[in-house]
Amino acid sequence: MEKFTYPKALRLLPSRYKNDKKSLSKEDARYLLSGKAIIEEKMDGKETLGKAEGYIVCCEDLKVRHSIAYRVPARFAVFDIFDMEREVFLDSEGKAEVTAFYMKNLHLVSEPLSGGIFPVKQLGRGKFSIEELQRITESISDYAFDPVSREPEQMEGIVVKPDRELRYGEHISGKIIRDEFEARISIHYIRKPRVLNEIDPYMVE
Repeated sequence: MEKFTYPKALRLLPSRYKNDKKSLSKEDARYLLSGKAIIEEKMDGKETLGKAEGYIVCCEDLKVRHSIAYRVPARFAVFDIFDMEREVFLDSEGKAEVTAFYMKNLHLVSEPLSGGIFPVKQLGRGKFSIEELQRITESISDYAFDPVSREPEQMEGIVVKPDRELRYGEHISGKIIRDEFEARISIHYIRKPRVLNEIDPYMVE
């Protein structure tokens, strides 16, 4: 591929949002929920791409706090890995294996991922209804916390993907974002005072 652009997750509740480019069509939403899926935590960072020996590593850069405070084991949370030779996004097992390898061999990963990587949290695998997905969205995050009380907080939301390898042109994913999080993002993080998330390489994942 001459140029790689990550196909962003679109909103999975088209009935709640306008039928625009930010939402999956009803047909695509139905397709995504018709088979087995992977559910992952949606993290509040900046999309970043890095390379590692034939792979494109798709991550959230969590260095700077946006609307959620995090305590994480590394700066970059891996949410997808694209195999450049075969031109496919790896399935969950392949992604976990490659991520684990480069966590231990970070010197083989190109900039800007030298700040360390870890996998986003997988929350479930199987076939889910919208109601089940909304319940999962209310889960407590392993990484988000209230910066005042230091108590764990709910996550931003979830991302839903098919449970298989996907060619670039067939990649599809949907996201459900909590209403409380939506209310927080009226001011873009760039306009706020710069606060860093907490990175602790010794924390238990």
